[in-house]
Amino acid sequence: MQKVLLVAALLVLGGGLALAQTTVDLNWNVFGGKIKIDFQAGDDARARLLTRGSHLFGEFCGIDYDDNPYPAYNVDTVRTQVRAGIKDGGYLKFIMKRQDSWDPMYGPEGQVTYTYLETSGSGFFATNTRTNYADMITHNYGFQNDNQWRATGDFEITHYIMAATKPYGAGFYAGGSGSINVTLMSSEVRGNSAWRFGEDAGCYTNAHAEGTGSGIFGVWGAAPTELHAFGATIGGGSVTLNILYNNGFSTANNLNMSGH
Repeated sequence: MQKVLLVAALLVLGGGLALAQTTVDLNWNVFGGKIKIDFQAGDDARARLLTRGSHLFGEFCGIDYDDNPYPAYNVDTVRTQVRAGIKDGGYLKFIMKRQDSWDPMYGPEGQVTYTYLETSGSGFFATNTRTNYADMITHNYGFQNDNQWRATGDFEITHYIMAATKPYGAGFYAGGSGSINVTLMSSEVRGNSAWRFGEDAGCYTNAHAEGTGSGIFGVWGAAPTELHAFGATIGGGSVTLNILYNNGFSTANNLNMSGH
């Protein structure tokens, strides 16, 4: 049985260097082992992917554009595009953190997107996320429009986006036995507390989930000043929706939320 440990790291240094885009492309299709990728784009953003299991396949593209579009800001654009799959059991974890910002206009850095998926069967995760001087955006239109999270077997999935000030952000969690597909085509997060979950980022709203078998699916959001979720608006606070199911479930296209 083929066993592979792949470790990839990138450090892009600025300051006096000529502008030059740096791209890292990685692909894998291995039986047994672990894939570990740590993409550090200067002081602007860091993305990490860890996956382990019986059969792992996928692709990772990390781009440091080294563009600094507004020289006074001294912040580059960074993008990661990931498709990662598992067969016959395993797990994957993806974390991307925005590490720099033009604070006077857009507030502090520190925004995070996080995914963890574990399954006894098959699993899949996809994301197209970029950071710049203003925000962090996941924009999957044209990359992976639907079903960015999929799993079969006994599974557990956690995903969230978080603003610079914790615990302001939104996420979903799922656990059960059967199958599940979750779609959040776009999300964005900026500053201390502003976020959009499953909406905007230049995309139409496409946010829904469906599954077979039995389990739990839930979404949550928290914001200090104003929160919009499921057709309601409140003046700050939190919201949680839990679905407990014994014979499958399906939601309408209304899992999107926003807050600030």
